Amino acid sequence: MRTTPVQMRNFPTRMRPTRQSQHPPTGEPRAWVNEHPHRDKKQGNERVAMEAFAWHLEFAHRMAQQTLPIRDAFVALFFVTVGMLIDPSTWLASWRVLALLVGLILVGKFLIWTGVVRIFAYSWQTAVKVGIGLTQIGEFSFILAQVALHAGLITSEIYNATLAASLVTILANATLFKFVPQAGPAKTLAAA
Repeated sequence: MRTTPVQMRNFPTRMRPTRQSQHPPTGEPRAWVNEHPHRDKKQGNERVAMEAFAWHLEFAHRMAQQTLPIRDAFVALFFVTVGMLIDPSTWLASWRVLALLVGLILVGKFLIWTGVVRIFAYSWQTAVKVGIGLTQIGEFSFILAQVALHAGLITSEIYNATLAASLVTILANATLFKFVPQAGPAKTLAAA
């Protein structure tokens, strides 16, 4: 098997082919072209591109599976830190402000994002999915609220209501997204 050091460097050791075959190996797409110089160059290049794409796709899926526990740990850490920031006594004291913030965030962001997606000529189903998917506020709102609190622009009541609204909208978003109907199989350009 003839390969250059540059080609071998692009692939991990465990993915390098160990024997010669008539089909392109999954670990090193260029090796197939080097082994079979009599094949059509265009067909070989297309095959190399497809094999490289498949290898990267497989690698991405494998990395996603391996990092899933880390992601779950960070999600748990995020909710614990948010819970430590929120003062539960303010929930009852400022429930009107909290309800107003949650309503504005859920309805306002849904309408804005649904409208933006429709402006780009996507279907209503896609627009609603995107609108529901983006109805929460996250950790950046903590930073903005904290800066505004330290600058004297908002009161501690608004600050605590913003933190609570963030938590409520994140949980509401996950709940709302479960009720979005799943689309059927995607249409390809050839079928359309």
